[in-house]
Amino acid sequence: MAENNNIEAGKNSVANRNDVNNTENGTENKTAPRKKYEILNQFIKDLSFEAPNSPKIFFERLEEKPAIEVGFEVNSNPAGENLFEVNLHVTVKNSIKDRVLYFIELSYSSMVGLMSGNKAEENTEILIRKVPAHLFPFVRAIIAGLTRESGFPPFVLAPVDFDNVEIKRNDTQATQPANQQLMDEQKNEDNVVQIPTNPVESK
Repeated sequence: MAENNNIEAGKNSVANRNDVNNTENGTENKTAPRKKYEILNQFIKDLSFEAPNSPKIFFERLEEKPAIEVGFEVNSNPAGENLFEVNLHVTVKNSIKDRVLYFIELSYSSMVGLMSGNKAEENTEILIRKVPAHLFPFVRAIIAGLTRESGFPPFVLAPVDFDNVEIKRNDTQATQPANQQLMDEQKNEDNVVQIPTNPVESK
């Protein structure tokens, strides 16, 4: 009887130690959130820079402040099973009236893997909001560096709140699996979101 009590006491001691370890590691009664997507890679897909009036524009006295127009577009295209290419397309035009100081067109992309258990609305949120928000700082750095190395003051894009971008999609049957539903929609028309921006005066 004493031996059984010692065995039970030993089990309780081990259990207590495990509870302490779990508490110290912050894992007590906590479940890790389910991973919904994975960014596999990211890359410049297309880049164009034009400065049609350089270098003479650098030596002219400008009577007016240049105006900068910025445009954003987000689109996603199926690239395989549970695999999508997300593209953040940005245009920057710096001009004074009809004279263009420079024009930039950049397409920065990422390959994204979606988890099979996702809902359709979760996938749309990931492809149109989450991934572009991840790509944006890299786009901003590329454009700032490009303008600086081209002899102009570095242009830094203003932050974009992708969480409040309106998404327009065609509804399909809710009974379809989430990823299949999204892929079927994009076979007919790509998921494209245009983000309106206001002209910016160059300082």
